[in-house]
Amino acid sequence: VGASTIVRDITARKQTEDALRASEERLRQAQAAAGFGVFDTDLVGGRMMWDARMRALWGLPPDMTLTREILMAGIHPEDRARVEAALAWACDPAGAGVYAAEYRVVARDGTERWIAAAAQVFFAEGRAVRIVGTAMDISERKAAERRQQLLMREVDHRAKNALAVAAGLLRMTKAKTVPEFVDIAQKRVGALARVHSLLAENLWDGAPLDDLIKRELAPFLVQGARVSIAGPP
Repeated sequence: VGASTIVRDITARKQTEDALRASEERLRQAQAAAGFGVFDTDLVGGRMMWDARMRALWGLPPDMTLTREILMAGIHPEDRARVEAALAWACDPAGAGVYAAEYRVVARDGTERWIAAAAQVFFAEGRAVRIVGTAMDISERKAAERRQQLLMREVDHRAKNALAVAAGLLRMTKAKTVPEFVDIAQKRVGALARVHSLLAENLWDGAPLDDLIKRELAPFLVQGARVSIAGPP
């Protein structure tokens, strides 16, 4: 009996497989560049899949079996209730099926990070069965926000102090006429403004005394004026 051979052209299939691998590699590179971690959770069977970036955010080894308890244990105690509420709402069939939360993660080595997570929940027969999403480290953004808040409070504090000083200068101003009062008050407030400018130039870390005196007495340091300045800075 003669043997028979079947030959099939699988070029199209190979091209599709190559294109899929290339697409997956581009996605992986994009995720790595953006700092995204990817997670996929089977809400029915309890299976959790995290990529290397997700495990790094939690400080977990690559071979550790993941559980919900491990996930929640890594979240800062002050943020757990908020994360639980966001998950519960996302998995509620009456909700939008979208999970989004920002919270702190404390890795096993004690490193604390701010995480922004977003995910889509999938439903079957009226219940949540799967959640797939991404997470990224937003610690730098949170630090910048904290610095901005501190700066705003500091600006508010300094502004109130400046207004209090200005009010004190006005109370101390004595004059026989309104024009004279206006003239003196303007000069005193102008002197205060020059001091603030000098301090701002030095990032509010003090200023040389001689520079301060020269700026304050600038209108009088003219030829023939009876003012002289001497001494160390």
